[in-house]
Amino acid sequence: MKKIVLFAVIAVSLTSGLLAAEEEYRMIREVSGENDSYVVANRHDWSPNTRDRRLMMMAAGKNPFSEENNYSRLRCINLNTAKVVFNVPSPAFTYLWISENSNCIVGLSKIKLTNPYNFVVFDGSGNVLYKEFISPLSAYSKKIKESPTNYVYWYKEDDPKIACTEENGKITAVSLLDPQGERFTIQINKP
Repeated sequence: MKKIVLFAVIAVSLTSGLLAAEEEYRMIREVSGENDSYVVANRHDWSPNTRDRRLMMMAAGKNPFSEENNYSRLRCINLNTAKVVFNVPSPAFTYLWISENSNCIVGLSKIKLTNPYNFVVFDGSGNVLYKEFISPLSAYSKKIKESPTNYVYWYKEDDPKIACTEENGKITAVSLLDPQGERFTIQINKP
């Protein structure tokens, strides 16, 4: 009898934790990054209104870059003219960065649930150059951790100090800080 009661208490605790973690994503968020010329912003709608679309996207090939994506978009605005440079579907990001020369835009996310890519590199026109889901199984850093359902803690959230490497006009690597502040590099295009 004690084992059954203990199991029930553990099950209720785990379920409550999962529901509490999912509850946070029932809102609309916007994150942004900028340089002297542009601002990039990601509007992420994790409300119940978009849940079915997100689940369908995950079941049908995990393509958040399709126009069917109604929950998350990345837009770039020219600060001098206030004109939208691009507005494209994207995964949900929790951190955005744009290089000083505006050739490299990096989206990072700690969101795991129905978010198939948490590291995406775009060019200055909004084209996807590289995408990946970083997890503890990735070989980049041993400091990467994740929760059972919603989060992957893989970069230093307050300031990952992103740097982009370009060779012959092509982005070849992006480096950033892991959660403990140690730099690691992700190869994008090998020359």
